[in-house]
Amino acid sequence: MATTQNFTVGNSWTRIASGRADGQVVKVEGTGQFNLAVTVGAKSIPPDIPPQTGHRVTGKTDLPLVAAQHLWASAATPTNLTVT
Repeated sequence: MATTQNFTVGNSWTRIASGRADGQVVKVEGTGQFNLAVTVGAKSIPPDIPPQTGHRVTGKTDLPLVAAQHLWASAATPTNLTVT
């Protein structure tokens, strides 16, 4: 069963999901425009790029994540995200 979490992201990176060994697909839906970035590593360390860079999304997207991958989000203004 999928778990749903809600986040409010702003002008800094917020970790919104971490991958699993089975390569789960993470669904992200937002109320406005937001940015996504993925980091890889055993530790959850924010991306080394400015928060307003990365992959820009408006609305929703699906991303596969595997073990040791962490999904981060940011937005120019506070934006609500739902992650499943």
